[in-house]
Amino acid sequence: MLVRNQESMEKGMSITYSDIRSQHKLLQEKYKARKELLQSDAQDLMKEYYESLDLPASSWKDKEGVEQPYVRSCIINQQGDLEYRPAHVVQLDEDYRLNFQMGTMVNDTLCVGDWYYVAISLWYENSLLHVSVANGAHEFTIPKGTVTDRFFEVTSAIKTVIHTGLDDPELD
Repeated sequence: MLVRNQESMEKGMSITYSDIRSQHKLLQEKYKARKELLQSDAQDLMKEYYESLDLPASSWKDKEGVEQPYVRSCIINQQGDLEYRPAHVVQLDEDYRLNFQMGTMVNDTLCVGDWYYVAISLWYENSLLHVSVANGAHEFTIPKGTVTDRFFEVTSAIKTVIHTGLDDPELD
């Protein structure tokens, strides 16, 4: 037996095409604002991480003599390969998360470079920024605002993941 909710039906019948278009536009605006906010947060994280590394120079030179960054962001493309993508253009996933791989140059003496990548995911939940490092191995809730060293714990976790990943007890 079909039981109808009269109130829901009446409300639904009063919705016009204009209402649907307005709702769609509002959704697009919210999506764009969320994407831009997360992209900005990702850039802030990368900048704070970069500044925390006490690098010997602002960049290194590859075998062609081209200046390269010590820190970069990449995505894993549909083929499963790493693809350079600046943080400000990384797209959100279906859960409105910004996922990327943060690469750190770990050996700039080879002129081709050895990169170490750490998975990073940023998202908002209940108006609070959350950051996952290394596929959920470390998760953080970040304070609101422009606090100095806002990503201190996150940058520390990234460095720890890299340092631990570059150690092999079997070689001791």
